Amino acid sequence: MAAAPDFPVVWERPQDAELSWHLDTLHLGKPMPRLSFSFFGEAFVPGFQAARRLYGLKVGEVRLCLFNSYCYEAVTGMEPPPPPERDLEEAADAIGELWTQEVLPEVRRYLAALDAFDLQAAPDASLRAHLDHAWELTKRIWILHFLISYPYMLAISRFDDTYRDLFGPADRLASFKLLQGFDNERHRADRALWLASRSVQTSNAAELDTAAGALLPEQGHRGSDWMLDAPHWDEDQALLVDAIQGQIQVERDPEATREALEAERHSSAAGARRLLAEDTAATRERFERHLSAAQQAIVVQEDHSWWIDFRATHRLRRIVLEAGRRLVESEGLATPSDALHLSIDELRDAISDRGRLSAAALVSERKAEMARFALVAPPGQIGASPSAPGTPEVPEEAPDPVDRALDKYFGAPAEASGPREVRGNAASPGVGCGRARVVRSRREAGDIRRGEVLVTRAAGPDWTPLFSVVAAIVTEVGGVASHAAGVAREYGLPAVTGASRATELIEDGAIVEVDGGAGVVRILSPAQPRRAATVS
Repeated sequence: MAAAPDFPVVWERPQDAELSWHLDTLHLGKPMPRLSFSFFGEAFVPGFQAARRLYGLKVGEVRLCLFNSYCYEAVTGMEPPPPPERDLEEAADAIGELWTQEVLPEVRRYLAALDAFDLQAAPDASLRAHLDHAWELTKRIWILHFLISYPYMLAISRFDDTYRDLFGPADRLASFKLLQGFDNERHRADRALWLASRSVQTSNAAELDTAAGALLPEQGHRGSDWMLDAPHWDEDQALLVDAIQGQIQVERDPEATREALEAERHSSAAGARRLLAEDTAATRERFERHLSAAQQAIVVQEDHSWWIDFRATHRLRRIVLEAGRRLVESEGLATPSDALHLSIDELRDAISDRGRLSAAALVSERKAEMARFALVAPPGQIGASPSAPGTPEVPEEAPDPVDRALDKYFGAPAEASGPREVRGNAASPGVGCGRARVVRSRREAGDIRRGEVLVTRAAGPDWTPLFSVVAAIVTEVGGVASHAAGVAREYGLPAVTGASRATELIEDGAIVEVDGGAGVVRILSPAQPRRAATVS
């Protein structure tokens, strides 16, 4: 496959051109600094490989490479499934206990150890050693991440399959009504934002700063993304102020929304049990076991992200920024965050022997490349076609339970969109109509107005303060089990995910109707002035 003129590809090794390289648009759809690339190569990929081996799943041999600052992956082979050390079905059945009794306590111990270190007072040698220690802990934490992720994904997917098998596939989202309305870390945090906005109720800067300062100890680790390069609220309090200010226009207490969804959950579960009353005891037992596991898994899905994706990443980023602060003084870096443009090995060397790396020129070159290619739409696949002669063959096998769950997380390819209709995956039921607000980053969405329709590439865990403001949400990536879909359901918000090229096909300011149950976005009229909209 030839590279596009605006996306030239230079192969590190000639044989790499014979591989099929794919871009993970859900996680890696934007330019990536070198330290994030180091994280993916040394923690993220080994983490999911280790967990797959632990559960006796087939394991892909994965290579990563940066092309124009985008991270592509190629599967060069497939390890046969090893004998499992842990039973995945049993882990799914006991997902709540696995999280609260095993994974979370270990993560909290690691975070406490990192918090006990005085970053600013440490000599360079101690900071370098602490960075090494934190990097090793990060590797372990991401094994734990996938140790918990695979069974929670399986539990949710398995219940969805069971429900559709018992009651039919007519309503694609019916099973998820039995999984809604649970309390979790992120719900409590978002409600704290709303309560803080009640104490302000104005745009007074001093009051907003006071409210934000009170929340920083518990919410400072939040940010627009879980990646290392995303700034956190305790680095820029204006981000937290924006989140509080956005809640001023929200009248309904998020807890009232949760309680309403909880009541609907109980009603839906009771209805399902009535329909199964005359069925076999084995069928009823399977339904209850799978339901219980999925209900625990829905909470774990949010809470693991709160503790691992955000808190653990926040702790590692703080260390990197302290190293960057010192390199501003000695290496001429422009800002502490410039340290993110060094690989982990380069960062170690820079701390150990400041003044010998010429980091400033290297960082400047890499930042320029990222800025240039941020304006380019990267191809989803480069290199050899997956079916081309000579491409390494990966045996075709029936998908394992985790692969089926991942299909629901990433989403199946949607039907082709038309000139006035954009199609994606049904993600959260309901119909929302309003002015489209097309944004490409969380920061761009800071002044989004109540009743607008959020259209973006992906909405990560910390986009949730916006969910109580908008009329509907449309994302270009993700499936029915993606984070954006799950949180939209918790907010009673119509959502379509996996709507390919939505940010291109939907004009900012157009009036659109989002049918979350059908997975369709209808463009009703061209761009209009900003005004309120409705949800039904």
